[in-house]
Amino acid sequence: MPLAIAGVLLGAVPPGHSNFNGGLAFVMCLLTAGLLQILSNFANDWGDTQNGADANRKVGPTRAVQSGRISSAAMKSAITLTGILAFISGFFLLYYTLWWHGWKISFFSFLLIGLAGIAAAYFYTAGARPYGYQGLGDIAVFLFFGLVSVMGTHFLLYLHLDKSVVYLAVMQGLLSMMVLHLNNMRDFDDDAQSRKYTMAIKLGKKGSQWYYNIAIFLSQILLVLWLMDRNDAFSWLSVIPSLLLVPSLMKVNKDIVWLNLDNELKKVALASFFVSLLLFLGTI
Repeated sequence: MPLAIAGVLLGAVPPGHSNFNGGLAFVMCLLTAGLLQILSNFANDWGDTQNGADANRKVGPTRAVQSGRISSAAMKSAITLTGILAFISGFFLLYYTLWWHGWKISFFSFLLIGLAGIAAAYFYTAGARPYGYQGLGDIAVFLFFGLVSVMGTHFLLYLHLDKSVVYLAVMQGLLSMMVLHLNNMRDFDDDAQSRKYTMAIKLGKKGSQWYYNIAIFLSQILLVLWLMDRNDAFSWLSVIPSLLLVPSLMKVNKDIVWLNLDNELKKVALASFFVSLLLFLGTI
């Protein structure tokens, strides 16, 4: 959820020295992003159980369906309801921001992107051939938590796409991708046994470490480039939460036993959230 909110906050950062005037549209963006994240969580829990990935799970949080705390039928109902609510929220967001202002082609384009987001949330681990089991989850997260979330929010709020927002979109996509990657590194042994071929499994343990290092360093370079381009004194405070990434890098590179990486993925998620919050506050 912090990652879903972070993407909207970064997208709401005003272009140049414009004033923030998002108001209702900003709240609707947050609501839609939150519902899509909840849908993804529900579908992930249900899908992993249906495909056997949680059958021998030894690490990570308790899986609701696999543990029997929530029935499969109840979770399917929750997925359907949340998907409907996400569509309704997104539809009215697009109607309010685009259709009402005469941007009808953009309305239909964003509607297709929204439907793709709902499908991506569901088919990550659910369905007959979930793409998360083929190592494609990282790409989906980069696209929807980074590019679509940040750049899409920015366009909906300002009806304009400032070129500097691309830095923030790629940065957020990389950080979100690394939260998923840390999750998959933690589940490395369980996923290998369940034939869930995540990017961590495909790269192996050493390759996963390099992948993580490069993505984290690149995300911080993009942040600094954006700050140098904007040159707002208060916005430089957003560098402080990035210090949470240092112990995460040390942990990942020092320890090949990844069963206890939960705290590290939380640090990256929270660092991303507080960076985005400080950038948003600093520019409004």
